Amino acid sequence: MNTQGSNGRHKRVLAKRLAVANVSINLLVTVVITAWMLLGSYRSEVNATRQRLDEIGRTIVPALVGSLWQVNAHEIDDRLDEIGNIPGVDYVRLQSHEELHQRGRPDAHPRVIRTYSLIYSDHQHFDLGTLTVEFGWSPVRQKLQHQAIEIGIATLSLTFFGTLALLLLVQARMTRSLEIMSSYLRMLRVEYLDIPLILPKSKWNRPPDEIDQMAGSINRMREYLAENVAARIRHEAELQSHHEKLEALVRERTAALEEKTRELELQSHTFEKMANTDALTGTCSRRFFIEVSEHVIARCARSKTPLAMLLLDVDHFKSINDVHGHAVGDQVLVGLASTCQAGLREIDLLGRLGGEEFGLLLPEVKMSDALVIAERLRSTLASLAIRIPREDEVRFTVSIGLCMLSDGSDTYETLMAHADSALYGAKEGGRNRVCVFDTTTLMAAR
Repeated sequence: MNTQGSNGRHKRVLAKRLAVANVSINLLVTVVITAWMLLGSYRSEVNATRQRLDEIGRTIVPALVGSLWQVNAHEIDDRLDEIGNIPGVDYVRLQSHEELHQRGRPDAHPRVIRTYSLIYSDHQHFDLGTLTVEFGWSPVRQKLQHQAIEIGIATLSLTFFGTLALLLLVQARMTRSLEIMSSYLRMLRVEYLDIPLILPKSKWNRPPDEIDQMAGSINRMREYLAENVAARIRHEAELQSHHEKLEALVRERTAALEEKTRELELQSHTFEKMANTDALTGTCSRRFFIEVSEHVIARCARSKTPLAMLLLDVDHFKSINDVHGHAVGDQVLVGLASTCQAGLREIDLLGRLGGEEFGLLLPEVKMSDALVIAERLRSTLASLAIRIPREDEVRFTVSIGLCMLSDGSDTYETLMAHADSALYGAKEGGRNRVCVFDTTTLMAAR
């Protein structure tokens, strides 16, 4: 299809593309035909060379043998000159005993070379020497070049006139019609749908072709669009009425959904808090403590930031439950949790891991500081008094296992195992103490 140039003139893009395609195809065909014809010429030249060599062997070689036998130097030179004048012969060499006769110059890479044995037969065979004839490439190359030039000139002339004729035919029929259709489609608007597309009539009486079929299809499309536009105008009026009703209904439903969403968000937040918080002590639940600890440990391991893990366990908690009841035991756990929470930072994490066992994660805390914190917690809890009805008070102690993040390969499971091992050491060491995990030994501090 034609396009509009910046200068306002229509560019014959289709005609140019057809011309380029025609020239390309013709050039390709020219190359193939030229190669085929040159190959045929080369084969003919090879056959002709073989015939010349055979002719030399049949006619000239016997005469040359007679001249050598008679030692006729004049006739020998004539025979060598005769061979040297044969088209294509570049070099002739006659080796007869110790005499050497040459015509022309030898080539480093001759096209064809043949050697004839010069034998005189008279009841006996006498070896008179050898004759070597070389055919060079120069005559064949020149002949093939001339043929290639002739074929190229003839083919290019046909290509030029054929392309010119094709352009005129395309311009006369296709390009003009496509320009009219392109301009019609560019200017087509809703208000112009009642104007049909009309192509100029041909001067020749011809049956309709693809261009005429395309123009007919455009007109049918125009009629179809006109019908649809009229129907669309009717539908738009109906839709506008429905749209106003739907907008009012949507506003009502949206308000109800927003209210329901706020209720669900509040419930979700409540459920999430309940899932992440221990119901009795208000500390982190076991699941939430493990989930957060894994992320914190991984971050500290990557950044090589110190981190301490404490595992606290109430000493003789079963005895407290057995003597004072489970309600008092719950008060002990609540007091422990509130006492620990009071001395923690925002980045520290306290969680109830099960029963009377609590975990405490201290990011960015060195060993010396972690040991001070653990000892302070142990001492504070040992002095804590839980007041109960009809009794004065209940006191309790805790055993604490402490471990540090050692390298980047440590995980939550690794630290928990180390802290548990240190806690076991504190229990074995007499309870109410802090025990630090070490790979070689367990160090206890009161």
